[in-house]
Amino acid sequence: MAPRRVAPGTADTPDNPGGGVELVPGVKKSLNQTLGDEEGVDPSPASPILVGLEPSVLSLAVGAETSLQLVARGAPAEPYRLPLTVTFDPTRVAIDSIATVEGVSARSQDLEPDEGWIELDLEIGAAEAVGSHGLVVLRVRALAPGPVPLVVTAGGATRYDGVVLPVAVGNGALFVTEEPLVAGKN
Repeated sequence: MAPRRVAPGTADTPDNPGGGVELVPGVKKSLNQTLGDEEGVDPSPASPILVGLEPSVLSLAVGAETSLQLVARGAPAEPYRLPLTVTFDPTRVAIDSIATVEGVSARSQDLEPDEGWIELDLEIGAAEAVGSHGLVVLRVRALAPGPVPLVVTAGGATRYDGVVLPVAVGNGALFVTEEPLVAGKN
């Protein structure tokens, strides 16, 4: 059925108040109806697990070292698996060590720190899974001055019953400086 044109004010009916153009005839749902009101539709899809680095932005002088932690927020109460990748510029920073935190194990890991990426398949236990928790600690050493994007990617997490959980990631940034920054002087 094609839309019909009605001169404004000439076809003021209960089905077409004010007349005008009826673009989708026969659909009379209220605009106040919320998504998910239909039967069998979940009105609130699962919130994503938020994965990111802490601290997410920092400066580090050439030769200095620090620890960064990958954390998850909004995690489910059930155990789950989380495959993820971290990429970085290996000419500006080195990843000297990687360690999972208590309650998290690496099912597999493909570490290519000289090429600028780390791939992990993490398993998070039930006690550690609720709310916010650490995943992995990265020991980072600054090599050369300049900005270093720290990009985290994760396709999704999976509960042990096979349910796929959405994941949102937050990237980080490291700024390598020639000299240490002094608060209030730079």
